[in-house]
Amino acid sequence: MKKILIFSAFFCFTCAALFAQSGWIAQNSGVPSASKFHAVQFVDANTGYAIAEGPYVNNTDFYGYFLKTINGGNTWTHDSSMGEVFWSMHFFDANTGIIGEWDLRRTTDGGATWTEYDYYSTGGPATKLLFLDNNTGYAFGPIFISKTVNGGTSWTSVRRSNVGGLYDAAFMKNNYAFSCGYTPWYSTNAGASWFNNPGSVSNNWTPAPTPLSRMWYISKLDSNNVMACGDSGIVKSSDGGVNWINVYPYVTGNPAFRSMKYFNLNEAMAVGDEGLIVYTNDGGATWTEQESGVTTSLNKIFFISSTTGWVVGDNGVILKTTTKGSSTLTGVTPLNTGIADKFSLSQNYPNPFNPSTVIKWQVAQTGFVSVVVYDALGNEVKTLVNENQSPGSYSVEFNAASLPSGIYFYKMITENFSDTRKMILVK
Repeated sequence: MKKILIFSAFFCFTCAALFAQSGWIAQNSGVPSASKFHAVQFVDANTGYAIAEGPYVNNTDFYGYFLKTINGGNTWTHDSSMGEVFWSMHFFDANTGIIGEWDLRRTTDGGATWTEYDYYSTGGPATKLLFLDNNTGYAFGPIFISKTVNGGTSWTSVRRSNVGGLYDAAFMKNNYAFSCGYTPWYSTNAGASWFNNPGSVSNNWTPAPTPLSRMWYISKLDSNNVMACGDSGIVKSSDGGVNWINVYPYVTGNPAFRSMKYFNLNEAMAVGDEGLIVYTNDGGATWTEQESGVTTSLNKIFFISSTTGWVVGDNGVILKTTTKGSSTLTGVTPLNTGIADKFSLSQNYPNPFNPSTVIKWQVAQTGFVSVVVYDALGNEVKTLVNENQSPGSYSVEFNAASLPSGIYFYKMITENFSDTRKMILVK
């Protein structure tokens, strides 16, 4: 019996590792197929939440769903008694979160019960909830911008007028902030006041070459680096939003992008209409399309780690990946398939290097292997390896042509081993 249990455990582990290599996998949301997801968020690898709009009844009534999973999305429970549709969501931890649209509701028990707060009198429907920390947050909508300093229990209006449909915002360096949607709005005092005329903004801060009024989602990497996507393609700024460049130019007839994730200076991903998922590993110079398996609109993307994420969309679609959407990771070279007697991570060669170097490692038993590069501040720069490997020796080339000179670290992680080494890029 013990042997059977051991074999079963090994079989499950092996299947999970192989399953993780299949790119994007559809999950069963449990909501009607005509439902439309507006948001998804995970607080850890297992606990996640989503909100969706149910199908219309008799062409007049519609309703919303609040969904929760505690096993990484393998199964979802859903509550259809919310009484209305919610567009925005923010969870601080596994228990405390806020959902909003015409009403704003807060939970402290993971969605089992909700407390409703009156914020419409100072705002209006919230299409975006953006929190800078556990206390300070902003709500953006078609007729207002509101602020909270107590975790969303009360709100004050910082801009109440017809601001147009606002769907996202970012707070950058030097107290700059900007929002996007139908009409872009800007702030130079950390959100205390907002302007819709770029000429009102100091230091020649101008909209992106592709108008921000056509942008629906912003992904901020740090106070300098940010990307935005929408009907007009994808744009990028590396100076806090002062100047922008097109990295995925708009072409008439192309599907619109609805959401994106800026992983590091090299890697980003965007999702949109017609099941479109695109990925870049060279800072946006080139993009490759990933196979989503669906043709419906994909509305939101969320990653809990560098490789594990979810995408939600129309028709009740929830997709999950544990490989950053890739069915295979290219560039990894098996040096031999013999039995290695231990796990090890070798020093890269050459070191210092410019711009490429080779990293080698040994795997002692079959399992999942991750090799990730970080900068001196601990920010992830690039995932080099994220796959199931058999015992043996491997190598991969790391090209840092788009990175500045400096000290970098690369870390290898397996189920039973981890090691970190330092390398130096000199240009």
